Amino acid sequence: YIVVDSRLPYDALSALPFAIKERYFVLFADMNTVNDVVRFLNDESVQDLIVLNNLERGVVDALETQLPEALVWSPINLQV
Repeated sequence: YIVVDSRLPYDALSALPFAIKERYFVLFADMNTVNDVVRFLNDESVQDLIVLNNLERGVVDALETQLPEALVWSPINLQV
């Protein structure tokens, strides 16, 4: 799974080629939806979670708290 900020939908577009190639899903998260995203990811038993770098601090904190073993940071654009 790849998590991007819902306020910056172009991040999803930049992650899309990588997501397709590696068979990842792209999820949008912000302060209003982060609890739903965390609940969904916990239900899916996520092993790898790529977080693009422009998420709100509260979203990052929630993901780090709930899914610390799955978190993988990507501070740059993903390469295909």
